[in-house]
Amino acid sequence: MSAVEYNVTNNDTVPIANTTNEDDLAAMTLSESTNNSSFLGNYSTTALSASTAPSTNAPSSSPTSSPSSLTPAPTYSALPIQPINIIVLTDVHSWVMGHGDHAMALGDIDYGHVLSFYQQFKETVLNHDLGADSLSSTSNTPDLYLVNNGDYLHGTLLGDDPGRYLSGILGKMPYDIVTVGDHELTNSDSLGVLREPGGLFDEWGDRLITSNVRITTDDSSSSSSNEKKKADALLTPLGRNYKLLHGNQGTVLVLGFLYDMGRHDQKSPVDLTVENVEDALKQRWFTSLFMETTFDSTGKEVHRPLEQFQFDVVLAMAHMDVEDELIALLHSTIRGYVGDTMTIQFVTGHTHKRAYAELDDYATSFEAGRYLETIGYVSFHPGVAGSSEHVFIDADRISLGQSLGMSASVEEEANEDESVDDDYPQWMTEDGMELSRYIRRTVEHAGADRILGCSNGRYRAGGRMDEADSLSRLYLERVLPASSYVRHASRSGSTHHHNSHNDKKKDEGQDQEHNVFV
Repeated sequence: MSAVEYNVTNNDTVPIANTTNEDDLAAMTLSESTNNSSFLGNYSTTALSASTAPSTNAPSSSPTSSPSSLTPAPTYSALPIQPINIIVLTDVHSWVMGHGDHAMALGDIDYGHVLSFYQQFKETVLNHDLGADSLSSTSNTPDLYLVNNGDYLHGTLLGDDPGRYLSGILGKMPYDIVTVGDHELTNSDSLGVLREPGGLFDEWGDRLITSNVRITTDDSSSSSSNEKKKADALLTPLGRNYKLLHGNQGTVLVLGFLYDMGRHDQKSPVDLTVENVEDALKQRWFTSLFMETTFDSTGKEVHRPLEQFQFDVVLAMAHMDVEDELIALLHSTIRGYVGDTMTIQFVTGHTHKRAYAELDDYATSFEAGRYLETIGYVSFHPGVAGSSEHVFIDADRISLGQSLGMSASVEEEANEDESVDDDYPQWMTEDGMELSRYIRRTVEHAGADRILGCSNGRYRAGGRMDEADSLSRLYLERVLPASSYVRHASRSGSTHHHNSHNDKKKDEGQDQEHNVFV
């Protein structure tokens, strides 16, 4: 590995919503038990080692994993365009509506802006002439792909199990490839919604790549004499094992792996298994992509390398850390099959950080943050050593506009033409604006726009109990006592008309007991 660059998560600083009302603070804690919006940590940037050469198309000031009020906003140049270009979303965790006013440091866009950004940049790519850099004898047009690396569920009310609010939103995104993270698999109701006829998985079809995630349905017709053969026949991919993307500049083999999270016992007819990556790499569907199988005169199988592959590049979607040992396994295995000079691009995730690693001269690993605070971008020239370029784009309107080369100021855009909706920059497309409006309607319908509380300060998860900004101290001294009061008040209030005078006095005593801090 020649270079690694990290922008790592630092969850030591935790913003809490502004409130002086203990009931509101308790309600916020109770209502958002599955919502990470109250406990979003700041990021800090840490360079573990320098990259070999900075990209000439990188921002003029390095973007952090998430800018704060103390972090100067970077200025982005127009994105580099090479034969193959990829826009990456990962670990959004249902933050499709963006972060709004409560966490502006994490970005001010929603999925409508992302869709607009993709459509505008696709138009730019389609009009770009590669000239001598073209790999095709018939087209000088580059390829652009939009991918989602999983963990779209959980995190906000829209993504709470079973996740029905998300389907209409995610279905409007023109993904070329989607894979799954662990959060799509840990609840049987959510998995059922995703897999229901006409649902998201059906809509995505062969774009859903799950190379080591298998499902097995019950089959009462299985005979005991041939039980194993039957079971093997019923073990099928949740999505597809792989996909070939045929573009102007060649064919991309796409794989999609989840880290080794084992077997999930679902309370449903579906038996879900996440196979170990090492085992999946030994299966016939995988080896047949690189090897042909024949038989000698004795009937013994003989495996030989294919004289010509069906693809020119390997894109390995991997929901795991950018430098996970499984990345090393995938890299060495694929490299052993395709030789030293085929480009292998890993798109990683799961660990919620911005990270990039060079695995060899023709292979890199790229992870693009979390919670819709980052739009990832990778560009490379297949077969050219060291050609890979990457950009972590801060998920705000100014940064996206700069990356498109269209504007440096949202305010200027909105004021240039009075007919322009002030809520949208001018680079927004009609499809994007419609999706933004759809998201707003969904948020309102779900009640996800209800403000539960705000804080007048910041608290540290690692603070000691004797420190005023300790999150643990805040939780123990204010949240727990207040939440006990709220729960009890809710119970007693619902049956108040049934209480006798003695019952009421008993309830008051319980109230006092619940509010004693020990």
